[in-house]
Amino acid sequence: MKTIITKSFIQGLSKEIKYTGAGTGSVYLEFKNKKIRISNHEPNEAMKRMRGKSDLEIYITDLVGNPLNDKFDILEIVSKFFKLEITGTLKASLTKHLNKKAKEQEQINKYKKDHKQFLNDFQTKQQELHGLIKKVVGNKINNVKVIIKNAVDYGNLGSNSSKRNQRRRSFFKQEFKKQFGIEVELSDVKDALLLD
Repeated sequence: MKTIITKSFIQGLSKEIKYTGAGTGSVYLEFKNKKIRISNHEPNEAMKRMRGKSDLEIYITDLVGNPLNDKFDILEIVSKFFKLEITGTLKASLTKHLNKKAKEQEQINKYKKDHKQFLNDFQTKQQELHGLIKKVVGNKINNVKVIIKNAVDYGNLGSNSSKRNQRRRSFFKQEFKKQFGIEVELSDVKDALLLD
């Protein structure tokens, strides 16, 4: 199984780090009597007795397989735990990686902001539309109920579900516009007037 972190990568911190890879993809590191286990699964108890308990367990995924730590996250954790400084090409690679992550996070934040603005705009337009519907209907809710009933009856004449929905929708829009002067969807009218 492929390991997430190679011997040459981790020994870029120090050649004194003892690196052992297991067939399961787990990696065991030892430095100055401190032990780290890097894996995507819980330790095998038999192997734990053989190798000894790790001082630190680093997981690359959570229980359902979502990523937790990439190789640069692991590098930072290992360097802090072993009290080693990241230097040279490793530091340059880490900096490049962190800049890329920061840019990705910036894009995610922009998307979230844009999405939030879209939802706010949509809700504002919905409120305005519902206000308009309430205003034009006034106290003629029974007229709306009749239009809905007639639209359902007319829609039921369709030969399949798609045609029934299409007939119901077009009938409702046409009749509502005739009586109230605006073209709206049945769902908007039901939401605005709290009808079932």
